[in-house]
Amino acid sequence: MAFLRGIDVLLGSGAQFFDLIQIFAFLLPQFVVQTTPIAFLLGTLIGFGRLAEDSELKAMQSLGVTPAQLVVAPLMLGALLTVALGIVSSTLQPWGVRAVRLTAQKLIRENAMHDVKPGVFHQGLAGLTLYVEGTKNETWQHVLLFDDRVNSRPLFTVAHEGEVPPPDPTNEGVEFRLRQGEAHQSTADGTASVTTFERATIRASLGEGAGKMSSFRFMREEMTPIDLLSAAREKRERGESDVAQMATFHERLRQVLMPFAFALLGASLSLIRRGGSRATGIAITMGAYMAYYLLSRTLQSLGEQGRLAPVLAGLLPNLIAAAFSLLAVYWLNRRGAA
Repeated sequence: MAFLRGIDVLLGSGAQFFDLIQIFAFLLPQFVVQTTPIAFLLGTLIGFGRLAEDSELKAMQSLGVTPAQLVVAPLMLGALLTVALGIVSSTLQPWGVRAVRLTAQKLIRENAMHDVKPGVFHQGLAGLTLYVEGTKNETWQHVLLFDDRVNSRPLFTVAHEGEVPPPDPTNEGVEFRLRQGEAHQSTADGTASVTTFERATIRASLGEGAGKMSSFRFMREEMTPIDLLSAAREKRERGESDVAQMATFHERLRQVLMPFAFALLGASLSLIRRGGSRATGIAITMGAYMAYYLLSRTLQSLGEQGRLAPVLAGLLPNLIAAAFSLLAVYWLNRRGAA
């Protein structure tokens, strides 16, 4: 989805084929973290389904193997996957997201330098209209920039020169640097203020103000779990809300613990249905994951809004899946079924 949201950036005139390969490589750790649990759930359902088709479950039952014992193997595999995803989530995933942002910034700069043509109004960035009279050594000459991202206070800027500097790793957006000009801005009472400047910088956020060309937004996702906890502590020390950081931390933790919860869910669903085709296993997987996804997204939204404790917003989906699974296994044990 991050790739699709930034498709205008990736397909701009400044993008090269190697840039697309880089984006795919940088997004791979995040893709692995998000897709490994559902792959594990599907594998569990198909594996138990094959055991049922071959009457292996009946044979195990005749030897005294209980449903609770059958769940042990998926749980062990789920624990191993949880550890692996924890390592990826703490290292490669935030690194990849940060690399995606920097690559997007680079592409925005190169697209701007290639797409902004002298004498042509450029509106590739939502809320910004850019016009240059000419270019010289990647520097714009006689620049006009209209910024109406804030409807009540539009900004009209003219400058002798302008440019898009190289990406700044500490800044989530892209900058337009102008030299020797004037800024005209409307005020609340309907009048206009005029400011002359030697140097000025106008920033466009990759997450909000840069519109369709730069919809990548990942500043919190670039942080490791330790960084998130540190940022939350600093927020609390300053008397500010730490909801955003803690919600992201527990959401990351939820993703890491998904294989463990899905081990229980997959085994219990398999034992309840006791057989079925591979297509049935896929259908059950998609249905279970869709329900889990909708629940997790709803709770995450409530957590980010501060209407639900971040720890509950993050961990409650896994706890619900685990509770349902344990109740199912307990019921099967009481029935003596396998």
